[in-house]
Amino acid sequence: MLNRRILRVKAMQAVYAFNQAKEAGRNVILEEVKSKFNPDLNSMEVQPTEDEVAYNKKLAQKYFNTLLTKDQWEFEADTTENIKTSVTEGIEAYHKGTKKDQQHFKKLMVREVEEIYNRFLKLLMLPGAFAHQNALEKEKHANRTVKQAVTFGRYNISENRIIADLAGDKGLEALLLKRNINWAQEESQVKQWYRSILKDDEEYLNYSSKKTTSLDEDVEFVNYLYRQIIFKNEELDQFFELWDINWSEDRDIIRSLVKKTLKSYTPENDSKFTVLELSINWEEDKQYFEDLYSFTIDNADKYDKILAEKSKNWDIDRISMTDKIIIEMALAEMINFPSIPVKVSINEYIELSKNYSTPKSKQFVNGVLDVLATELQKSGIIRKSGRGLIDNR
Repeated sequence: MLNRRILRVKAMQAVYAFNQAKEAGRNVILEEVKSKFNPDLNSMEVQPTEDEVAYNKKLAQKYFNTLLTKDQWEFEADTTENIKTSVTEGIEAYHKGTKKDQQHFKKLMVREVEEIYNRFLKLLMLPGAFAHQNALEKEKHANRTVKQAVTFGRYNISENRIIADLAGDKGLEALLLKRNINWAQEESQVKQWYRSILKDDEEYLNYSSKKTTSLDEDVEFVNYLYRQIIFKNEELDQFFELWDINWSEDRDIIRSLVKKTLKSYTPENDSKFTVLELSINWEEDKQYFEDLYSFTIDNADKYDKILAEKSKNWDIDRISMTDKIIIEMALAEMINFPSIPVKVSINEYIELSKNYSTPKSKQFVNGVLDVLATELQKSGIIRKSGRGLIDNR
């Protein structure tokens, strides 16, 4: 199931994407500001010299970079109105674009997490899509004019009881209909997998050779199908990577949801499966997710200042963007989420640095966060309550 560690990863990726978009936007707008001082070759008026153009561009760039993060925009007395207007309009456009990008990536990260559940439901139906191909073969064979001998068990997968019960589960059926999830558009792809992968698999051939199968054998085959083919076959894996850009991370969540749903199978009940939710309390997790993202971005300058003040031995400009984001997120969590223990936050962000940054990042992030957490708790900036006090005693 979804956990806070996965949400931290997704938030980190969203903050990283936002920072890249922010920097790209800054460069684009700066070039637009500077381009306003280019000579108008179609004008009949006297145009500025190359030296004047270069000077105006350099001065506009200086003001743009200096005033970009300032609340008050102050120009020197002899600054021309053209430079003032160009720089002011550029800064306003930059802030407008940045705000828009921040909202865009926030919505995108939530949508991507929620999409994991749709992929889980779709993969829950993949054995049924294979069974459908098998049933089509059975129907085709039955309609032949010249009958051929049928090997016992040839159509076992189309008669697999757990697959049939999945397809007939009313709760699952309602979810699929509501979300419009099926394999209809990928039928040719499923057909290819069925013919080139499944039908050549030794375990499938063994299952298909049985005259009849028990319920336990049906269950074991479906488990094998997920374990060794759906979540392990290279060809399917490549398809899923195109289907989901974060498949390498999302796969474990989806595999866990599938495994637990199959394990809940109770054939004697009317509702034979408990289809797991993405999260025990998605609304609460979603609020944490969105707040962590927003706190990190909204307070990035403040957190960088804290980092610079408390870490004299580190040059903040030389810290990699990933490490910087990880430290900013850790500060955002420690300061703004009183119910999360400091040690939990530090350990989680050390794990992030270990998995997503440079080999030396783990030690660096660990050292920085230990120093900052101690100082910020002493100064009262980090205050914990409830469960957050557990590791701070």
